[in-house]
Amino acid sequence: MRINSMHIRKAQRLFSVALLVAIVLAVAPNVVSKVQEQVPTPENTGATRLVIFHEGYNIEVGRSSPLSIRAVDNTGEIDASRDDLVDLNLTSLSYMKTAAKLSTTTVKLENGTAQVSVIGTTTELVRITVNWKNGRSELKSSMFTLHIGVGGE
Repeated sequence: MRINSMHIRKAQRLFSVALLVAIVLAVAPNVVSKVQEQVPTPENTGATRLVIFHEGYNIEVGRSSPLSIRAVDNTGEIDASRDDLVDLNLTSLSYMKTAAKLSTTTVKLENGTAQVSVIGTTTELVRITVNWKNGRSELKSSMFTLHIGVGGE
């Protein structure tokens, strides 16, 4: 078999590609580890906002239904160190004045949570707002819309 210049060029290209792949494989782990070291890890700074939880968006007329107020961090985890005082407000979106009632309009969080109940006496759409009142540091407010007498729980 006779070796001509085309065979030599192919061999040179193959050797160059193999050498390049070997260099990349040798350097790649160091590059990846340096990139991973530079990525900032999120810090959990504690609760930043208040949220209102209820199973579903509907309740039956004349039936008391529980609401949970929680102080949560940016990932949605409850901050059990919060024992803040919060205010609740109930506004009708259907009428000039709401017929629904909250069990209390001010509640103290214990271990980051509190329970209140709401009861409606007529079919209406209400907005429940929770606002931070007092505690270690201010928490962002939250709103929740609830249908009373539309579909039940």
